[in-house]
Amino acid sequence: MINKELTFQFKGERNYIQGPDIFDLSMKFLADEYPSIVRTRYSAHKMLHSNADVIVTDERIKEYHSLISFESNGDSRIAYIIGNNKSVKDRRTFDETKIWSGAKMSENQISRAFMKEHSLSELAVSLMKKLCQETIDSRIKWIVTKIEFTNYNEVAESSYSNMTIEITSSHKGRLAKSSIICDDKVIGQLLFSAI
Repeated sequence: MINKELTFQFKGERNYIQGPDIFDLSMKFLADEYPSIVRTRYSAHKMLHSNADVIVTDERIKEYHSLISFESNGDSRIAYIIGNNKSVKDRRTFDETKIWSGAKMSENQISRAFMKEHSLSELAVSLMKKLCQETIDSRIKWIVTKIEFTNYNEVAESSYSNMTIEITSSHKGRLAKSSIICDDKVIGQLLFSAI
């Protein structure tokens, strides 16, 4: 079993930890422990309002906030992210309107030049949120529930110049699935849910 404490920052006025922040910090730790990560799938199950522990174990854990399933050297593993009730003490500025202002939107796509000050997952999630608000329903709150990458190591080591998020399906205005396309190559998927 591997266990690591994760210390987060709130973003802007949020009082919860956003999915891309959970994914990015967890993956930074997991990539150090498992250097050959390919497929990754982050799933959010409960809102996280505190710092957390990431635990990799062969035993099934029933209560958790998020999990990341991944493959490394041919082995499938699961990392559980569990809130540890330790208060988040820091906050950082985050202005999504800067991300959105440089974006171009069509009926089911949103694109923009890559922004080095944001992680790939943070940029993808922000663009998908805007696309859902503009094309499905702007009256409800949209949150990311899944982030998937086909080859995490390749994505983590790449320098992309452009990102496109394309909605591939939506269900009753409450769920939306999209492809993450960087420099004309599909590298992953997002699933969003309305709450």
